[in-house]
Amino acid sequence: MIEITLVILIFLLIISVFFSRFLEFSSDYANVSKDVISIKKTLELAREKSLIKEEYTSWGVYFENSTSAYYLFAGPSYASSTKVFVNYLSENNKFLNPTSNSAIEIIFAPATGYATNATITISSLNEKIKGDIIINTVGTINTNIYK
Repeated sequence: MIEITLVILIFLLIISVFFSRFLEFSSDYANVSKDVISIKKTLELAREKSLIKEEYTSWGVYFENSTSAYYLFAGPSYASSTKVFVNYLSENNKFLNPTSNSAIEIIFAPATGYATNATITISSLNEKIKGDIIINTVGTINTNIYK
């Protein structure tokens, strides 16, 4: 009888460890996924505004690692632009690219929507789940979430 109880306890312990790891993974995946989608939508908005030449200028998104922020802006560069809005990564995520204390500026050309090749990478704080937002020269935006 004691052997059966011991086996059941060990089995329950294994299940509880597995379940807690699954919940952690699931939470990290959901947080990274949410931020990847938000960044992609912001980039798509900037591209659409550039394509229709809204405000007769180019549009872009500025990613700043030190503040975990990304800014939608109108103008030829972030430095000389009109900032439209700022968004922040969830408190459970961070930028891997741009790297620490750096920034990346993605600008879409008016009428064509062309941009320079760039990859924005975010991860959960424990870096178990990562997400890439990839922008190519014709302005196509793709995403990838992985371990």
